[in-house]
Amino acid sequence: MMKNKIFTLISLFLLTTTVSFANTEQIKVSAINEFKTDAPSETINVKIENDAILGNYNLNSGDILHCNVIKVTDPQRGNKSASFFVQPISYSSDGKNYVINDEY
Repeated sequence: MMKNKIFTLISLFLLTTTVSFANTEQIKVSAINEFKTDAPSETINVKIENDAILGNYNLNSGDILHCNVIKVTDPQRGNKSASFFVQPISYSSDGKNYVINDEY
């Protein structure tokens, strides 16, 4: 009986985690400031390289996307290919700031 409860809880946790990362979108960006995965900052600002759509938001080339860093993965081989995941919180376009209310 206890094994079934533990298995169910673990399954629900894994399913929730998988769903949250399955809804990710990839947008081509370049970092405005240096970002180090071995000592990451809590936020990152990136410049949009190509026009893109993020949910209900149209992002133009040159817009600045402001994000919270939510996950950093360690490099796998030879200290290369580290990655990180971000949560967009706002963006700047034509000198105006816009808050992103959607969760990605």
